[in-house]
Amino acid sequence: DDQIVIAELGSNHPGEIACLTRIAAPDIAVVINVHPTHLEGFGNLQTIIQEKLSISEGLAPDGVFIINADLVKWLNGEWLNGRRPPCHQLPITNYQSPLTNHQIITFGKSDDADYQARNISYEASASRFTVDSTEVYLPLAGPGNVENALAAWAICCQFGLAIEDFAKAVKTLSPANMRAELLQIGTLTVLNDCYNANPA
Repeated sequence: DDQIVIAELGSNHPGEIACLTRIAAPDIAVVINVHPTHLEGFGNLQTIIQEKLSISEGLAPDGVFIINADLVKWLNGEWLNGRRPPCHQLPITNYQSPLTNHQIITFGKSDDADYQARNISYEASASRFTVDSTEVYLPLAGPGNVENALAAWAICCQFGLAIEDFAKAVKTLSPANMRAELLQIGTLTVLNDCYNANPA
């Protein structure tokens, strides 16, 4: 019988994720990134961040919180590589982090991330990066998909999966309809990413 369940907790208004995470009661909770989406329900980025981080409220005391290392830097008010982040990613002021009661694991491109991608390269319909000394071929384009894959790798590590097995599995992925879907129409190449338009 199944021993692992993966659930996406979606929200477009404050309080929904806190409710859903108590129902799901995850052993591992993940925040991949934060972008200005569903602003009609949230109003501002700070509310979105608070909503996403509320996923930790349903974690067991020994639960693991996996979060993008760049997001942790923004929450701590740090600049990324000495550069000012985009205006919608400015450091959040007066933010009380709920993360202190759980083991926190980070992923990302930062040197201080627990799980890092290095030597990242992008092609029209794919991405490549290195984890430790293993090259990972991801048949999905763009930085967002690399972040998604790194988050998945951080989760897999909690279950003892080898990087070679992970790399073998992700190279079989294909994009979901209308999400970074590369279409060839005659001589034209179209990137169909219109499932849910937002500034991200």
